[in-house]
Amino acid sequence: MRIRQKLKTIFRNENLRIFLFTLVLLVPYLRLFNGFFQQDEWYGFTDYVLLTGKDLPNLLATLFSPSIGHYDPLSDLVIYVLYNTWGMNYQAFLLVSLTSHLIIINLVYRLAKRIFSNKQKPAILATAFFTLFASSYQGTAWVVANIGTHGATIFGLLSTISFFDFLMSNKQSSRKFYLAIGLFFVSLLFKEITFGLFVVYFFACFLFGTKNKKNRGRYLTLLVTFCLVYIFARILMFFAPHEPASQFVTQTQSLGKLVYNFGMIPFKSISQSTVPVGLIRLVADQVALVFPDTLTGGFGSPQFEVFVVKRVMEMISLGLAVLILLTGLVFFVKKRKSPIILFSFLWIIVNSVIFAFSPERSGVVFTVDSRNLYFISIGSAIVVAYFLTNFYTNKVWVTTAITVILFGANIFWLNCELIIFTQRGKIRREILQQIKNRYPDLPMKTLFYIQSDKSYYGLPEDQKILPFQSGLGQTLLVWYYPQEKFSKEFFKDRFLWEIEAQGYKEVGEVGFGFVREPLLLYEMKEKYNLPADAIIAFKWISRTEELVDITPEVRLELDK
Repeated sequence: MRIRQKLKTIFRNENLRIFLFTLVLLVPYLRLFNGFFQQDEWYGFTDYVLLTGKDLPNLLATLFSPSIGHYDPLSDLVIYVLYNTWGMNYQAFLLVSLTSHLIIINLVYRLAKRIFSNKQKPAILATAFFTLFASSYQGTAWVVANIGTHGATIFGLLSTISFFDFLMSNKQSSRKFYLAIGLFFVSLLFKEITFGLFVVYFFACFLFGTKNKKNRGRYLTLLVTFCLVYIFARILMFFAPHEPASQFVTQTQSLGKLVYNFGMIPFKSISQSTVPVGLIRLVADQVALVFPDTLTGGFGSPQFEVFVVKRVMEMISLGLAVLILLTGLVFFVKKRKSPIILFSFLWIIVNSVIFAFSPERSGVVFTVDSRNLYFISIGSAIVVAYFLTNFYTNKVWVTTAITVILFGANIFWLNCELIIFTQRGKIRREILQQIKNRYPDLPMKTLFYIQSDKSYYGLPEDQKILPFQSGLGQTLLVWYYPQEKFSKEFFKDRFLWEIEAQGYKEVGEVGFGFVREPLLLYEMKEKYNLPADAIIAFKWISRTEELVDITPEVRLELDK
């Protein structure tokens, strides 16, 4: 009896109950322990290799130097420290990602509880939806790239919670206001995804700041001033010396498509953050089959893929967004102009506009990147929770049915996405481990020659690559770096980074290269006078997902 009484006493603690609840919500993500690093993360590792060996002043000067593209010095600093602590230990990075995600889930609950006036049921519902939304899974699955996303989200949520405490207090404290602004600027130094909070805070002063209106004008003026200071500082970066690789969106994007993305990404974010993108794609495939083959190109063809993504998915995403917005409008009128609805949609819209200006972006954004939906989906979770807790309150079975369908669809597609994600990661890890286990030490001059019988990721049929979404040559360079300690010159100028990249480079007496084509192999061997022993060769068999060592045969052929 005493043990039972003690357990009851312990579980009366709300913080403990919510913590245990969020731990349960993390269960689907445990599958990630079988995953591996993703495309952008490999390129990021080259940056950290280039930073190694710098003293602290030079390191900070490099990280905080102006950039006209992304400006996220704090995330770069954190990743640099972690990389120098445990190298390319995927499991360690994953533990950081899951821990950060767990912190964010708990902060989402605390924010939702404030928004819902301390009502626990809708706050728990919003927290569960945020955690189980399938479309934003990359926000945690990309274990290195998401350090910036998680850092910005954690400090953005802390800032928002502090701002709400400032608004809702009987006697508004300037300390809470300045704390909110300080935390907000920290979040921006991790990643600019929280920039829209400037607008959210401005309107929140009118939506929620009802207890003390005396100094509202003063704080609104300060808020606008801080916003203009940040914008002015970013504009100044255009005129300051910056990295040549930095690019602004107008250098890679036409004005017409930039304007279209600016207007349409918020609508797509509303629908794609709530309804699993995989489900939208499944429906789009079925809808496309209704159209004649002369228009679609026939199921399975590249033309059909383009038609589905650029036409059908576009219309479904926009149509769903309009439907969700109309539902919000009905609730807004029915529930006497609830500020929660306006706040939630404002959160989604203003925090998604920034992605229209993503550097190196080209073309129309038909599907918002999963990792970019992570912060946005907080607003989606809140508005969905509000709908469900206020929809047919006298007909519980209707609300329950809708809730089960939404949860079921997201859990199913989240599981599907994580299965595909981890399977791809497992294959890549096994390929790299097999190569390194077979050849743990490289010759002074190394040219990898790896054939494939298939093209991947939408490349033309004649561009046969292995299942990597970035250049395998650069991946191998980074993979071997901890033992081989290549010159930093190999990591500059995106050497072997592009997905189709082939080439060879020598720095002093050390050489490294990667090719897929037999003619290029012979050309590189002759051009750089490479011995046959410099060649390491494999063959990828896609049907059986098998990597075969063909080095002896290739070396023998080259010696003829």
